[in-house]
Amino acid sequence: GSIFNIGNKILNPNFGIFLVILFQTLISAFIYTKVVQFIGQKSGKIMGIVSLVIFASPIFSSYVATIDKSTLYYAFCAAFYLCYVKIIMGVKNKHKALHTNDYLLYLLTMVLFSQFRNDALYISIISTLILLSFLVYKHVNITKLLLVLLSFVVIISGWKAYMHKINIVPGASSEALTIPTRQVSYVYINNPNSLTKKDKKIINKITPLDKIKKNYDINSGDNLKNLFPVNTFLNNPSLIKEVVQGKKKMQSNSKIKSDLREYLKVWLKAGLKHPFTYIKVYIAANSFYLNPFASPTNLYGSLFINFPTRVPYYVEPNWVDKYNYLFNDSVRLKAREFIGLILSFPVIAFFLNTAIATWFLIFLLYRSIKLRNLDMFIILVPLIGLVGLSTLVPINGYSRYVIGEIAIVLMAFACMFSVEKINIKRRGQRG
Repeated sequence: GSIFNIGNKILNPNFGIFLVILFQTLISAFIYTKVVQFIGQKSGKIMGIVSLVIFASPIFSSYVATIDKSTLYYAFCAAFYLCYVKIIMGVKNKHKALHTNDYLLYLLTMVLFSQFRNDALYISIISTLILLSFLVYKHVNITKLLLVLLSFVVIISGWKAYMHKINIVPGASSEALTIPTRQVSYVYINNPNSLTKKDKKIINKITPLDKIKKNYDINSGDNLKNLFPVNTFLNNPSLIKEVVQGKKKMQSNSKIKSDLREYLKVWLKAGLKHPFTYIKVYIAANSFYLNPFASPTNLYGSLFINFPTRVPYYVEPNWVDKYNYLFNDSVRLKAREFIGLILSFPVIAFFLNTAIATWFLIFLLYRSIKLRNLDMFIILVPLIGLVGLSTLVPINGYSRYVIGEIAIVLMAFACMFSVEKINIKRRGQRG
């Protein structure tokens, strides 16, 4: 926002937006260049060229040229993972000591990575705790990494306190419960007699029973999420009206928190009664994230390659009428068609599939277990977290949830290639 304001004051809104995109481009290009260099060093020129093609393709570049929170999230995801892997590699390489700068960079990227999505915060903490355990196991001094973790907790706690002080509303719990909500709702729709009157009364407080069937969609949890008594995803006038009228809250109170705890107890109880139903709903709700042969109908559309759209009037900034496109519709249509052509290239289309990162992870885990390589397993921890969390999202097959995984899975493969190369060398020496 500050960068935009500078450009807007210097010239106009167009220049403000240009400066934001320039800022995003420079940061992303720097980080992805470092990633490509790392992949090339660890796995050779061919993998380096493949990674260069992927990072330069519209999978990433369409976001870099768009003002969206995901743009820098993907870049900082790659930066965090690169720093994480370099610490592990430094521990493995006894001839190259880790320096304070390595830990400071890790702290910086961890903070930046965790600020764009709540999921990233949990992945950062869990990955660092696992990394601490790994250093203890390897008899490496943990003082610096422990200081990094403590500093991270202080920075995040201070930032959250500041956000609360200036009345920034945190995301609602419904954002994280779209899979459980679909599971409970499926049981209610298809097997209501398995729920007691008390169970239904509890469910009704969170998702009104008379609205569940109408709003149920196995591939999208957004409509059910919007039934929750707390909603911060105010993307249409009717939801805003419900908040204004007091029908919905923007922050949980003690009663809502108590009702939600009871709802989760019902979810757990119904799950124990219908375990296979829950598994079926989970797989169906994530079919595009789990099945590499299934392809979402709007895969390209989920990237930002469509014409920029005007946001709804109730969130329009006052400068929007001064903003205009540099090229007319016909030029932009041709550009979009050209981008679509690039996305259809085999290598790029392969990586754009939303299930690819999941199956790459399964393969890498298999190889780690077969090689009995603990180091490689530790390297995969952030990727395990990202892949696991992508199966808990509201929309099935939405590419924006897996692009961060694509950014780091290439590095994970480079590390595996390096491990395999070392093993082959050792076998040759023993032979």
